[in-house]
Amino acid sequence: MIDSWAWAPLLFLSIDRLFRQASLGWCLIGIFSAAMSVLAGHPQCVYFTALMAAIYCVALWPFFSVRLPQIGAFICVAIAPVFLSAAQLLPGMAVASECTRTGNADFFFSSSFSFPPESIMRLVADRFFGSGFGHGQPWTGRSFEHETACFIGITALMLALIGFMQGERRLRWTSTVMILFSGVLSLGHYTPVFEVAYRWIPGIAYFRIPARLVFYSTLFAALLVGKGADVILKPPNGSAFRRYAPVAFSVLLIIACAGIGLACGSTVDLTSLALPICVGILLAILFVFINGRRPWVARTVLLLGVAELSLYVHTNRTLLPTDFFDDAGLALFASEHLGDFRVLDSPGFTSTRQVKHPIPNLLGSDPIKLSRYIEFMEAIGYPEDAKDEEVLRKLNRSLARLARGSYYIQHGRATPEFIELGEPYPRFYFVRDYRVLPKQEVLPALTDSAFDPRTTVLLEREPVPLPVVNTHASENDELAIVDSSTDHFTLKIALAEPAILINTDAYSEGWRVVPVQPGPQPSYEVMPAFYALRAIPLAAGHHVIRLEYSPLAFRVGVWVSLISWILFLLAVLACLIRYVRQSGKRSESYSVCT
Repeated sequence: MIDSWAWAPLLFLSIDRLFRQASLGWCLIGIFSAAMSVLAGHPQCVYFTALMAAIYCVALWPFFSVRLPQIGAFICVAIAPVFLSAAQLLPGMAVASECTRTGNADFFFSSSFSFPPESIMRLVADRFFGSGFGHGQPWTGRSFEHETACFIGITALMLALIGFMQGERRLRWTSTVMILFSGVLSLGHYTPVFEVAYRWIPGIAYFRIPARLVFYSTLFAALLVGKGADVILKPPNGSAFRRYAPVAFSVLLIIACAGIGLACGSTVDLTSLALPICVGILLAILFVFINGRRPWVARTVLLLGVAELSLYVHTNRTLLPTDFFDDAGLALFASEHLGDFRVLDSPGFTSTRQVKHPIPNLLGSDPIKLSRYIEFMEAIGYPEDAKDEEVLRKLNRSLARLARGSYYIQHGRATPEFIELGEPYPRFYFVRDYRVLPKQEVLPALTDSAFDPRTTVLLEREPVPLPVVNTHASENDELAIVDSSTDHFTLKIALAEPAILINTDAYSEGWRVVPVQPGPQPSYEVMPAFYALRAIPLAAGHHVIRLEYSPLAFRVGVWVSLISWILFLLAVLACLIRYVRQSGKRSESYSVCT
């Protein structure tokens, strides 16, 4: 998220400059910042940034006379990043069509982890609801602590108020619109506004955690803070800032009353308000003395703001000892059990366990989950919302072994318990019997206790070439893995009769087979086997093939991105040449004048 959000200020700056005047340079900067935000790899942040950029354009529009060249520049900033990032964007969109989040999520999911209204107190007192890290009161707030972080400090808050009151009309309007729009949307299901946005703003229903929109509120608050800092460094007159002393006291009174009110009936840490109140009182005193003859007073105010933020950063460093995730039982298990198998963790423990003991897992903890595989895991008896006490009772061990599951790790105790599921299936094996079933009938047939996946594969269409059915594996059948990585296998295969090669990894449409050497068949096909795994029909003979993840969207996207980046760099070069020539002409004009 941080990698994607880091480019947002530059994008908003380029929009601001393009409204003032159409410029190739600022157009290229806007295109570059948007493309880099996409390439950072967090779709939600990209979408939220695009949404807020559109709102920013609407907010700025009344203040400028927008002409055709500027409209063209905005269109380029909106479209060109898609081409520059096509190598990542196109395959991402392709795999999204196979994932569990395909299509709009329901309102409950989209509005989950909304920003609780009371968390506004964390603007000035980050640990008002405690903290899950370090010492002191544990976290008692609603939602996750990191999702509701919005601290800017009492100094920055006062500078933002000064910037709002002293800034020009355009700054006040655009900042207010952006802060209110992102802030109200971030409240999610706590207001009816998000439901309207869910129904009418395209794309917002694809994501959850609206609390992340608070980032844009703090971003535009920072713009007001900068204006406020500029104002106090260059005060218009000696008494201009005396009026802000009672404003500061009023803000402190509101904060104190809100803190006391929230303390009634809930667990909060009122001591966390001590620092912002003390700093606020000091600010009120300093505001009385700010004038052009005492520049050190304004600098002291800015130093207070820097000190607040530095203290916040220092106290929120998440430093864990190197042995925090060590577990003697897991370490011993990993050292004694070597081989190509997977484990299944108690619900909620996979990501924690994989930090120091990355044993392959049947489900994993990645947010991108293939729909077929998740349904397969549900058939195993391990849905996404699995309960620890129900897993062993419902677990289909035969299907777990088909996906190379060998152990169930029971966490939540002093030492983890390792429950053996049986001998896992190999990563690759041959079958010659098959049954073709409609997609919706495969999983019910797979859970039939009489079905044997070792000898028969369930397919959704006829394989080509057809295997010789009712025959057993021949002694002449050979398979060797020449090399492999996370996204490819190079295989040497020898078959006496046609067969179907089963790969017990998850099926996705992006997998394909290409011959490394000419073989007995002109082309190969990767088919879904057992609903969620892979099957490759093979003719008799010797094959040297490469099974690789190489979706068409990626191959097309690479070429689109390559051509787009060449054109982009040529445009940058043209812009630089033009700038150098104009600089040279200005230098010549200056020499003539002198």
